[in-house]
Amino acid sequence: MHTLFLASKSRSRRELLDFCRIPYKLVEQSADESQHPDLALLELVQYLAELKMAHVILEQPSQASNLSNLSTKLLQTLNTLPIYCWVLTADTLGANSQGEICRKPVDRLDAIRMLKSYRAGAITATGYCVDRRRWNFNTNNWDIDQRITGVASASYAFNVPDSCLDSYLDQAFSGISYLDVSGAVEIERYGVQYLGDIQGSYTAIVGLPMFEVRESLAKLGFFD
Repeated sequence: MHTLFLASKSRSRRELLDFCRIPYKLVEQSADESQHPDLALLELVQYLAELKMAHVILEQPSQASNLSNLSTKLLQTLNTLPIYCWVLTADTLGANSQGEICRKPVDRLDAIRMLKSYRAGAITATGYCVDRRRWNFNTNNWDIDQRITGVASASYAFNVPDSCLDSYLDQAFSGISYLDVSGAVEIERYGVQYLGDIQGSYTAIVGLPMFEVRESLAKLGFFD
């Protein structure tokens, strides 16, 4: 098994990888997610996952340091001895039963409005992008060797009664703010008591569809 480069600040994604004992290292990505085409939910999360991948910031491998003065012939030889890395990006968004895509709330009133709209049913989707990158000694860049993308989703009801809205917003997000969570919905931990019937991928709602991601990593040789 190798180490996965995770370009995400999501606590939920980190926890899912920890639960599954998949080693990872956090890396940065510089995508501007505020500007995007007008897409339906499933297409949008896939677009954003790939946009993040296009802006991932990776360091050069230690094996490639101090090789700038090598001859072209020797660099070509080094390229036959591949150095790989595996990179993961993802994006999660939900939509209420009226089809409104619910992004991060702007304030408490907006969070309450979104939560109330989820009572009639919602769908959450996570798009993911998994790259196997190969270091190119000639260009000093990580080239895309193989890529797998996909989307997983689930429909469900999330019903926080009026009398519980304040306590939910104050207690459900240990260590983070509900303003940093799409739709102000966190179904794990404290929030699980308000989660109704699910049809689809539970972990896609949490933030990373682990069955699909693990299969993708396996196809790309991550566990070899």
